[in-house]
Parts: sequence; structure tokens; C-alpha cells
Amino acid sequence: MSGLSPADAVPSGVRVLVVEDEPQIRTAITITLRATGYEVSTAANAADALVIARRHRPDVVLLDLGLPDHDGLHVIRQLRSWSDVPIVVLSGRTGCGDQVTALDAGADGYVTKPFSIPELLARLRATRRRTGPAHRTTEVDIGRTHVDFTTRSLTAVTDGTPQQLTRTEWDLLELLAGNPGRLMTYTELAHRI
Repeated sequence: MSGLSPADAVPSGVRVLVVEDEPQIRTAITITLRATGYEVSTAANAADALVIARRHRPDVVLLDLGLPDHDGLHVIRQLRSWSDVPIVVLSGRTGCGDQVTALDAGADGYVTKPFSIPELLARLRATRRRTGPAHRTTEVDIGRTHVDFTTRSLTAVTDGTPQQLTRTEWDLLELLAGNPGRLMTYTELAHRI
């Protein structure tokens, strides 16, 4: 793809949920993100977006405001009730009021259509720098186990034997490790995991 540079590449395993009802735009964004190393899930409406977000736990959501079943603001509010996933709005709505409303509802960024691919990728990188695992420890030894959050792998410190966790166990471990010293209630953990 033209306009992509080595700076656009991302660590493998970064999951993006693209919520866009226009098939051509959704396909173009998906192809671009996959070409730069993102794992991509897609949804064409609000209901599917919320189901996919719960199941796949994306690292960032790209969200169109004009969806066929609900306004994108509904998706933002629903996501914010149980998740702190970064949300970047992609919208043809250019009014300052629309941007302020989306940001006040919980969006982390706003990109106006039409947008350039380099601008979109830069917005994703900036959002991930502010909110993503880049600020968290990527490797840690816990007792006799070495944890690598980047590759989602566990190995015994003594002999390097790999150990397995389910996706839910990984999500829980990442959530707890990302909030050191903070008491988290069962209800909060259940909502976020």
C-alpha cells in the first residue's frame, strides 16, 4: 500500500475492532490494518460490535458514528459501562459539537472522513501510546513462572517448560498486572473480563 512506512508496523497481536457499516470503507481499513500487522475483527452494526468486543477483547476500537441499528454514541456508552478499551471515532460528521459529544461520551480520538491512511495509522499509534500496553510491563517473573505479555506465553523459570492459560485467564492476568496495588472487586473483574 502506498503511504505506509516502517513506522506504521505494529507488534503482532494488537487486536482492532473496526465498526463500519459501509462495506468498501470497512474492507479498505481492514486490508490496511492487516498489512501493517494488526489483527482485525469487523462489525457492520452496533449490536454485532458489542458482541464481538465482549468475545474478542480488542486493544482498540475504530467506530463509525452512523450505524444502521444504533448511533455510535450508544456503542461508546455501552463499551464504557464495562471496558476501558481505547475508542477512535471515524465519522463523516464534521461539526465541533459531534466531536465534543463523542469525546465526552468516552471516545479517545476522532478522525473525520475522508481521512488519509497515514493519518489513521498515526491516530492508532498515538492512542495506543497513551492507553495501550506500551506503558505496562511486558515481561515479569511471578514466583517460578516467567510471563511474557507480548507473546502471551508462560514458562517455568527453572527449566523453561511452557505453561498454558485460557484466553479468559490471560485477560484476567493482564488486567491485574495492569493495575498493580489496586484492589479490584469481583463485580469489576466480571464486567471487564
